[in-house]
Amino acid sequence: MGVNSYGLRANVAGWATRMEKRLPLDSDEALAVSEKTLAREIRRHGPAHSRSVNAMDKVANCLVKSGRLEESSEIRKNTLAMRQLHFGQNIEETLNTEYWLSRTLIDLGRSDEAKPYLREVVASWSVILGQEFTATVDALQWPNEVKQLVLGEG
Repeated sequence: MGVNSYGLRANVAGWATRMEKRLPLDSDEALAVSEKTLAREIRRHGPAHSRSVNAMDKVANCLVKSGRLEESSEIRKNTLAMRQLHFGQNIEETLNTEYWLSRTLIDLGRSDEAKPYLREVVASWSVILGQEFTATVDALQWPNEVKQLVLGEG
């Protein structure tokens, strides 16, 4: 009886993901694990597959935790483009990616660049939630500095 290498790799990858959630990793270790996961998913499924795009998003999150905001913003832009192209604008994953891109841009001091992304997110959530623009922003429970940017008060 031969060993199914794909099944074995999947089991090991699943185990590693479960262990990652249990064991606290420092930001550099988490980034290294995320980058390896991204490389594996791209190799296995291609760059446009949802698993690869999710792995890209995780790398961006790790870069933020490592203080590497500029790199994170570039990966978030790529992730957003992939999600919009392959999955559409008005789905939660796309909107979350767009929101976190805007937050990264705000943290980089590029609020003017973040505003169109934030406004697009609010417009899409308004369609989904069926609420007024300002009510949607309140419903999303965003930090005040983000609300001020979106509502034109900042």
